Amino acid sequence: LWGGLAARRGWLVALGAVQLCVVAFGCATAACGGPRSFLLLRFLCGFAEGGVPTTSFGWAGEFMLPRSKVRVGFALLIGFHVGSLAITVGAYYLPHGWRLLSAATSLLALPLSLCALFLLPESPRYLQRSGRAAQAAEVLRRMALLNGRPPPPTLPDVVGDVGGEHEDGAADGAADADADGHGGGGGGGGGGSE
Repeated sequence: LWGGLAARRGWLVALGAVQLCVVAFGCATAACGGPRSFLLLRFLCGFAEGGVPTTSFGWAGEFMLPRSKVRVGFALLIGFHVGSLAITVGAYYLPHGWRLLSAATSLLALPLSLCALFLLPESPRYLQRSGRAAQAAEVLRRMALLNGRPPPPTLPDVVGDVGGEHEDGAADGAADADADGHGGGGGGGGGGSE
């Protein structure tokens, strides 16, 4: 579902939708009135949370060098496990405050969804494939500048290469933005420099 949404509407729309669903279903869980509604809302919240690693790593992967993808993937997984452990400990010490805990942790996704929808750049590959070459060229130009590199001299040629992939699945555009191996991304937060 989330990958299909990303393919049709863009990675940032999918990431924002996932985060907004987490907020809505998590807060609704905190306000639920009975066991049936609790189970249904927790199921829906879990379904939305399952899209978080897919959409966040799918988007960020276009802004990373291939050698950085494994480390970033592990960081995402570690973040999930640390968060799960923190929630478990919090629930233990707040046995009757589970509603507050559910609402508070769900509301943490709200700033992420707003950033995704309004501050981060869309995937250059998605932009190219959806016929928005000028926007894709602008994202690639920003990536080059954030990596301390001059923008490519002929942006339309670079944008035409965005759809290609390396052996490991990295987008050509991400590697072209920094072909000599400095930095890993930028793009408004897609990946840090090395």
